[in-house]
Amino acid sequence: MKKSSLFKATTLLMIVTMISKFVGFGREVAIANFFGATIYTDAYLIALAVPTVLFGPVMKAINFVFIPIFDKFRREGRDKPLALRFTGYGFLVTTLLFIVPVLLFPADVVRLFAPGFDEYAVGVGATMVQILIVLIVFRFLSAVFTAILHVDRNFVVPGLTGFPYSLIIIGFSFLLHRQLGIYALIWGTFFGTLAQWLMLIPWTAKSRFQGALTDKCADGLRHIGLLLPPVILGSMAQQVKAMIDRMFASGLAEGSISYLSYASMIYLLPLSLFVTVVITVAYPSMVEYANEGDMASFKDTLNKSLGSMWFLLMPVVVGFIVFTGPMVTLIYERGEFDALATAETAFALRFYGIGLIGAALHQLMIKCFYSLKDTRTPLYATFIMIAVNIGINFALIGPLRHGGLAFGTALAALTGGGYLFVILSRRIGRLVEAGFWLNMAKSVVAAVVMGLCLLVVSTFVGEIGHLSFIWQALLVGSVLVASAGVYFLVAWVLKVDALTEVVAMGREYLERRRSKKIA
Repeated sequence: MKKSSLFKATTLLMIVTMISKFVGFGREVAIANFFGATIYTDAYLIALAVPTVLFGPVMKAINFVFIPIFDKFRREGRDKPLALRFTGYGFLVTTLLFIVPVLLFPADVVRLFAPGFDEYAVGVGATMVQILIVLIVFRFLSAVFTAILHVDRNFVVPGLTGFPYSLIIIGFSFLLHRQLGIYALIWGTFFGTLAQWLMLIPWTAKSRFQGALTDKCADGLRHIGLLLPPVILGSMAQQVKAMIDRMFASGLAEGSISYLSYASMIYLLPLSLFVTVVITVAYPSMVEYANEGDMASFKDTLNKSLGSMWFLLMPVVVGFIVFTGPMVTLIYERGEFDALATAETAFALRFYGIGLIGAALHQLMIKCFYSLKDTRTPLYATFIMIAVNIGINFALIGPLRHGGLAFGTALAALTGGGYLFVILSRRIGRLVEAGFWLNMAKSVVAAVVMGLCLLVVSTFVGEIGHLSFIWQALLVGSVLVASAGVYFLVAWVLKVDALTEVVAMGREYLERRRSKKIA
């Protein structure tokens, strides 16, 4: 992908993702406002986790494995039949393997996912899980269609699917929370997920895929059969790792699962906005370079992706540590979400923030190995992460409560990302250029300067819960914008490569636009 095209795709996807995440935050604010942090929200989160844990690994596997295979088969004109055939088989397997057992034994599933729940909570969760387990079907279809669009370098449309999901949940919560209670949230989630798939149908039908259903694609299915199991196991292990935290938290005070979930939503925002966007755009190019054996271009793409993520995430890490309280207050503290819930959510978010860089590195390294058609090494890394996570959970749940669980997640991410980085370096040679570490140090210096300024300002800001939402937004927004300005200014003075390259690509793109208009 050319630099101008890369800049355009990344910028568009980042804008779409940013708007989508703001709408997503509106969804979380609505949930916190109408439902708070109670046994009912805990049961909802467990019920929602069931299809995520059971089928989330398959969704990730479809995206990771399909793109390398589809990229190869697209050149041979045999990708449409492969996609359609896999969709049909997968639909049947999904229904029989995942949905039917949960429908038959919902209470047992809830007990497995939340062993600390009492019988009343189990009963509530069992009813919820019987509704939400059907989401597996919609998610499977969405995953296949998203992979098809990514192969066609269409990143924006899949990025837009978060809008109907969030808006429908907000609408159901606002209009029906008095009549249906927590089930307004349940049905909003159901129809929101359905809408995500429906939105992809017309765009997938317009894709460049050609071919007849009668084409032979046994070799494609064989490739998928070889690559898919480790990816599914690895993704499943990731979901198990997340469920381990919930299992530990189910034995803590009421609302602990919800505190972790609310903190996780903020923690995942920069990962989705920066990391996922960068990797989503870079991954098809990395696959193409790997298929062609062009390791120099592969490493160059890796370098630029890693440098961009580090540069963008450093100020976020500092902000999560220094300015967490006001951010959580602005986002959540209203209605049923009180000052105690704010303090407990902020407590968890500080620990999550420590592992932000590690989580980004881990996600990028996974894509690198999948580009090279190695799906086993990331699986081994996940097992190591689970062991680290469990060990830290046992050690810190006593003194730090749910904060210890968040810290375990952070350190596990750092461990997994570091492990994969070392293994890949041994396999294909040095991954980063000589100047990478210097640029990383420059970003750290800029972030420290920003953090000191933010720390001084935060002492004057103090508690903001008594202010109106408008004043909270103006105050927190002004502080964050000013802090970001300090960070970018120091980075510009220090000449951090990631910033200068983005500015250069932006200028190149604008010049091309002007040239086209003149022509």
